[in-house]
Amino acid sequence: MKKTKSIQTAKKSDLIFYIGWIVLPVIQFLIFYCVVNFNSFTLAFKKYNINTGNFDWEGFYNFKDLFRNLTLPGDPLPTALKNSLILYLCNTLIGVSLALVFSFYIYKKKFASEFFRVVLFLPQIFSAIVMVIVYKFFTDRAIPEMIFKLTGSRPMGVLSEESTRFGAIVFFNIWTGFGTNILMYVSAMTKIPTEITEAAALDGVSAPREFFQITLPLIYPTISAFMVIGITAIFTSQGAIYEFFGEKLPDGNLYTVGYYLFRYVLESAGLNNYAYASAVGIIATCIAAPITLTLRKVLDHFDPSREM
Repeated sequence: MKKTKSIQTAKKSDLIFYIGWIVLPVIQFLIFYCVVNFNSFTLAFKKYNINTGNFDWEGFYNFKDLFRNLTLPGDPLPTALKNSLILYLCNTLIGVSLALVFSFYIYKKKFASEFFRVVLFLPQIFSAIVMVIVYKFFTDRAIPEMIFKLTGSRPMGVLSEESTRFGAIVFFNIWTGFGTNILMYVSAMTKIPTEITEAAALDGVSAPREFFQITLPLIYPTISAFMVIGITAIFTSQGAIYEFFGEKLPDGNLYTVGYYLFRYVLESAGLNNYAYASAVGIIATCIAAPITLTLRKVLDHFDPSREM
């Protein structure tokens, strides 16, 4: 009887312990996800009243303003959408492809693979501001200085030249995104059963053939997950534009959707910009959700495991 009571007491203690651990994350989820998102949704249909200091219901006013801005020649929103899409495509097509190649090299433990693992992951360790400072120093000072010593002609830095500025930012985003990609892809590759790779080695399978016909199909779920998750970056990532230029852009062709929203809520029109930004967020969600679901369905259709 005493043993039964002690077991019940221990179970109650464990239950209290687990509840204590769960309460804080649940409260955080309810406040910072449910409440904040619900407030943002209702805010999109309101307008700030300067006289009363409150947000009054205005229906679809902010949405009409949004679609009107899309047709205005001076509004940066169309440019922001284009640049955000370019960043996503470059990060997906170039960044993911290169990350897979380097990940396979590290996974096979070739020469200096550990060195590459550390170097490529460094951008994730250091602050984004630090990486921007280092990148700006090399592109606008160190490299032009080296070219000057070699040729006697000092070119402008790629971040100072208008024609190359956005390309330099795209390269920076690809470079700084390497760390996370490589970490995930190498982790997925190490889970491939050694029996498969050993059998391939005994059959004399070359490294390129192993990469394309064995490794990529077996880590396909990880690749497709990254591609789907990346869709959200089109509407949320500001592409390190603020870290490079702050609130004063050298030209209006550098906007991304994330930076556009950031700048818009800081402008002088006041709290009403929050309502407009909420409307942009709802439209972005309505666009991103079907694209994400469609892309996920398409990628699942080409999953090699479906043919097994």
